[in-house]
Amino acid sequence: MNSAITCMKCFAARSRHNEWRANPLKIIDGTKLYEVEDLVAMLQVSRITVQGYLRSGRIKGIKIGKRWHVTEKNLKDFLSGDSQIKASR
Repeated sequence: MNSAITCMKCFAARSRHNEWRANPLKIIDGTKLYEVEDLVAMLQVSRITVQGYLRSGRIKGIKIGKRWHVTEKNLKDFLSGDSQIKASR
């Protein structure tokens, strides 16, 4: 193993990052869709934080299979403060 990688946690994180780089941005019918790893890189927060925002509705997204997807509009709404948080039950 590379001496620059000091622990398995760091190694796993780098592996996921390289995997994310291999996945290009999805565009469906002219709409850009971002995945969790895209948001992690852009917002510079953890994956757990982004997933929490998605689950709580702070960032509007849709889960397709096991992956969350966020439209460019929903991301802009979140960044401008226009996103509405779901009412708690």
